[in-house]
Amino acid sequence: MEVRGSEGAVDLHMTHAEAERLAVALAEGYLNGSQAEYFIRTGLSEPGVRRVVEAIRGCVQESGGSHYVPLEVGEESLENPPRPRPSKD
Repeated sequence: MEVRGSEGAVDLHMTHAEAERLAVALAEGYLNGSQAEYFIRTGLSEPGVRRVVEAIRGCVQESGGSHYVPLEVGEESLENPPRPRPSKD
């Protein structure tokens, strides 16, 4: 894998096998917990990271192509909404 940085951007150039391994590693981060737990651990939107994984896998399966997938910080009210607490009666 080649990792290249320039002003304001990082480019990753990798083989299909490396890309699939990266997709597996990213997916493992959200497969073993809830969306709220993922947000608490990473600050990222779990559905957003799923879309990144799908884009990587899409490039591998299509043997190329280009996908634009934003990787944004999650919004707590959506990722980890408040839940009712039991009353202390």
